[in-house]
Amino acid sequence: MRSAPSCGLSASNLFLAGVLAACAAPAWAQTAEPEPGMWSFDGELDGRPGRSLHIDTQAGRTMAVSYLGYRADGSSFFLQAGATRPEGSSTFDGTLSEFRNGPVIGGGAGQGETAASAGPVKIVFDTPTSATVTLPGDTPRRISRYRYEDPAPRLTAFPIGVRSYAAVAAGSSDRMELSVKLQNGQFSMETANPQARLGFPRCSYTGPLQPAGSGVSSEGTYICTAEDGGQTSGAYRAEHFVMQADGLFRGTLWRNGERADLFGGCLGGAVMLGWPSLCNFGRSGVKTEPEPGIWGFEGEVNGRPGRSLQIDTQQGQAMVVTYVGYRPDGSALFLQAGGFRPAGDTAFSANLHEYRNGPVLGGSAGNGEPAADLGPVRITFDSATTGTVTLPGDVPRRIARFQYEDLTARFNQTYRVRHIGGSSVDGVATRYVLSARDGQFQLVRGEDGSSSSCTFSGTYRAAGRGIESSGTQTCNGILAGTYSDFRFEVDAGGHLVSYLTPGRPLDTGLCVRPDTSAAGGYRACSAEELGTR
Repeated sequence: MRSAPSCGLSASNLFLAGVLAACAAPAWAQTAEPEPGMWSFDGELDGRPGRSLHIDTQAGRTMAVSYLGYRADGSSFFLQAGATRPEGSSTFDGTLSEFRNGPVIGGGAGQGETAASAGPVKIVFDTPTSATVTLPGDTPRRISRYRYEDPAPRLTAFPIGVRSYAAVAAGSSDRMELSVKLQNGQFSMETANPQARLGFPRCSYTGPLQPAGSGVSSEGTYICTAEDGGQTSGAYRAEHFVMQADGLFRGTLWRNGERADLFGGCLGGAVMLGWPSLCNFGRSGVKTEPEPGIWGFEGEVNGRPGRSLQIDTQQGQAMVVTYVGYRPDGSALFLQAGGFRPAGDTAFSANLHEYRNGPVLGGSAGNGEPAADLGPVRITFDSATTGTVTLPGDVPRRIARFQYEDLTARFNQTYRVRHIGGSSVDGVATRYVLSARDGQFQLVRGEDGSSSSCTFSGTYRAAGRGIESSGTQTCNGILAGTYSDFRFEVDAGGHLVSYLTPGRPLDTGLCVRPDTSAAGGYRACSAEELGTR
């Protein structure tokens, strides 16, 4: 296996009304939030062992970058850099360091140490899945998020019901249906309002298909046709359209240089109250998928250089696991395993391999070769952020998703959300008032315009890019029972998703603050309010 491997438009204006002014040249400028996982060097993917970058972020400003490559003597090694990106910046600047004398497989925890500084690394992201990297002593090179599986089956299987986050903040009831086709290198999409309201025309989008990690992107032309036959047209960009295994859709759509962040779901489930419920593409019998990124060994994360697992999956059967650790002589190395998980099984099993003679920093691409087969690695996952690994010749050890920064400011906010678990994006407008401080958690969840509410109270723990809470639930002052592992994720833009049942989205929406001058009486939370400044 190769080693490389919010904006303020309403949904109705963006998709259907056709009233956006045409621009002479569309501007797709944005702050790109990279998709975590393995990134390959463009032009170096040829089926032979090579090098890669592992880029990890939890939708905050902190980022960790691992370079997996080779020394001049041909041996494999890893370098790592960590840094905080400036507010609103799509650029990462850090210093790559080499480490040594950390724990070896089958040995004790050990304490690593910094061996050398390899020099500065700079990555400029232009989309969530493409960028330019400048390594120490090297020329700028293009990199892309590696793709393991074809996203087309999820994106094209059923219509997708969507809203814009801006529409949720404003309390808008407008929702759209998307029908996506990906054929012969072309992207096409039809949008319409399912209620066929007067003045809402149908729109068609067509353009070349662009791979984008776990999703797709496209740039081309849209045409909207009104009921009276009148047409409007212009340029669009569909950016990082992703359908998750749990049926949740995310993406960004630009039209004539204006942007809307979208959420929604696959509409392939059973019809409930005249609207299809959220379908689920998850593997049969598997309730949750592991969060891609760096995972630490429990008891070994103490601020000193150590070892880790870099787990990458795009929510299908394929998975790549990279072990970054140390040889008995103290030198750093990386090992890699890749394979497909059986249907209905949360476990991953494959053999760890070492490689050698791949490209060196500042050198030509070159081709590596297998150096050794170290034997089987097995990982069982009991949640999205916890598991147990058994390395070759070692005892089982607990692992957990690494935590980079304190994200709790995002979980002490008010959100306007739509219920997505039972009836896709057609649920009633709901408010969340979240509090997570000093280990204590509370959520007050109530419908807009209603005095009734339910309160979830208990403890919480950090869990990768989110938090999880367990405790008791009361509704209108009456004890309704207990809950466990209620999961909440909020990205840097204030977009929330909650999971009351693992792998099944419950609500999704946007962080808001009251503002009488804004549509619906609310505005989106600022970066400073979300703690991402």
